[in-house]
Amino acid sequence: MIQSEKLSIHLLLFFRYLREKKFLIGTKEMSDGLRALEFIDISDIQQFRLALRIVLCSSRAEQETFDHAFIKFFLNNNQDQQTEDLLHVLTEKKRKNEETNEVNRTVESKEKSSTSPSINSARQDQITDENSGKEQKKMAIWTATNLMNKDEQDIQASISSAQFETMEKAAKTFVQQINLKRLRRYKVMKNGSKFDIRRTLRQSIQLGGYPIKPVWTGPTKEKANFILLCDSSRSMSAYAEPFLQFAYAMTKCTNNVEVFLFSTKLRRVTDQFKRTKQDEFPVLTIKRNEWGGGTCIGESLYSFVQQYGMYVKKNTIVFIASDGLDAGAIDHLQSAMKEIHQRTSAVIWLNPLLNIEGYEPIARGMQTALPYIDLFSAVTTASSFQQLAHQVQIRR
Repeated sequence: MIQSEKLSIHLLLFFRYLREKKFLIGTKEMSDGLRALEFIDISDIQQFRLALRIVLCSSRAEQETFDHAFIKFFLNNNQDQQTEDLLHVLTEKKRKNEETNEVNRTVESKEKSSTSPSINSARQDQITDENSGKEQKKMAIWTATNLMNKDEQDIQASISSAQFETMEKAAKTFVQQINLKRLRRYKVMKNGSKFDIRRTLRQSIQLGGYPIKPVWTGPTKEKANFILLCDSSRSMSAYAEPFLQFAYAMTKCTNNVEVFLFSTKLRRVTDQFKRTKQDEFPVLTIKRNEWGGGTCIGESLYSFVQQYGMYVKKNTIVFIASDGLDAGAIDHLQSAMKEIHQRTSAVIWLNPLLNIEGYEPIARGMQTALPYIDLFSAVTTASSFQQLAHQVQIRR
């Protein structure tokens, strides 16, 4: 019991050390890591390292950082007392396992020799050891493979129907409140400002040449395009659902909408929204490592600019829902935000942490993005989306 407690303490210290390295590790990740160790021989340092790496890392960059951190924490030549204690725990556990296996083999040998004296007990022990070793190896390989494939499995994220009517009203208000510039092209309007004599005379031919019905025209407004980027990392998993509900409401109000998810990489989900049948709510099919993983905001937004730059125009409004806790490269974030800000009408950043009393946007990702944000707000419910829609006024 004491040894188990020591092992748990060392693992908690290691988890804390990884969090200092910008790993997003919470209670769920800690629990998964401890559970993964139950299926391996923890006295084998390689199995110990691989099991934790598979659970705690969500990208190749994190794997490299993890390997360096693991070597520095556990295998540094100048080991501190914590490392020596942990290795002592592993050695003691291995010795006890060997003693237990030896006792079991002895009991098995005696039972078999009493029932079948002709069987060579030494040979039987050897066969038992070989089979046991093969089974343990198979179990370790199966566990590691299962954990790696787990990230590639598809999961489904459903959009809630709760308070959707309010969310749809908010989306319609957003579309109406955004007034972009007028185009040079005029079209026929009932309450137009310009008398169109050519159309009036053409229409009068049907009335015997009498211009009874004058035709009025007016300038058309440029339609706004909307891009919605939703942070789907672990820290945003509790707040992503209302924003995705808002994104679906926007797709129902206008065709000029593009929706993306991002965590450690970018994923376009617009087609999944638009394929949804009437009176149904979309169920997004995404990879497990694209939902509830780490966060690389800068790299994801940079990928968006590089891959989907054709959507970024002067008549575009960009919504970004994120808490700004970026574990990626800051230079990518600054470059992407500068590009998006210069090429669009407005950038609206929705950060749910603003609702927390005393919160200040001092995280490096948030500080980097702030100079390029036109509207910084926190909305987490349908009613708050509606309030924001009535307040916002974007003109160009």
